[in-house]
Amino acid sequence: MYSLEIVITQVLNAYAVQGAGGRASSLLNLMETMAETNEMLKPDTYSLNTVLKALANSKEKGSVERARGILQKMEERYANGEESAKPVAITYVSSYAAGPLHCMCVLEGHDHELFVQTLTLLYLLF
Repeated sequence: MYSLEIVITQVLNAYAVQGAGGRASSLLNLMETMAETNEMLKPDTYSLNTVLKALANSKEKGSVERARGILQKMEERYANGEESAKPVAITYVSSYAAGPLHCMCVLEGHDHELFVQTLTLLYLLF
């Protein structure tokens, strides 16, 4: 039997492959609502990065703005001590794919190591 969090993660992965950013964002909102009563469903770095990937692959209007909002939430949650929402290099790569200028502006304020990791991944992926 699969847990609900595994099923949701698999659906998010499918949305990312399809570039269904709107659907991934809607499912993320549902996860956040459900997390109010079930902490296990609180979106973590992996699920948030998966939604960022769906938005990056999406041609839907508003995808860049949604990606910015998710990145901002991740950074706020991490700054407030939530390790489970820590942005990592791939977070910024996905953010870059959704909106390059925003990603580079955000990275300017971060440590050098994360910046180098992100640029290295961008070089390898693009």
